[in-house]
Amino acid sequence: MSTSPIPAMAQTVQAGAYIFTDDEELSAIEKQEILTDWQRFLASGFKRPYFTEWLYLSLAGFGGFDGHRSRDNFWRLYCAGDLARLTLLLDQFGGSRRSAEQGTTAWLEGPPGDLKAAMCQEAARLYEPLK
Repeated sequence: MSTSPIPAMAQTVQAGAYIFTDDEELSAIEKQEILTDWQRFLASGFKRPYFTEWLYLSLAGFGGFDGHRSRDNFWRLYCAGDLARLTLLLDQFGGSRRSAEQGTTAWLEGPPGDLKAAMCQEAARLYEPLK
């Protein structure tokens, strides 16, 4: 019997567990869709098929990840590369909240704050067990 936190998390993913509001960047419905993609990606163990274009664009646009030319490049760098890069990604969302690329928490400022907070809360569930 596996004690991995990833399968356990997959069983507890709840749509609508967060309350989102429309803002100038995204609608509440779009935020819920992005969060659902994020939850599936985390629950999959960071597998490529679950790293959707919508999720990639959200991370690049609101997560402080600059200069990545494509979803595949981003995924290879942070999820299929060395463990240190994956740890940076997990730390950004589930640990210190410091950007994996800039080393600051400035990425948390501005909209969509409610989505960023929800993504951090979801990643924090994995951070300690995987750290």
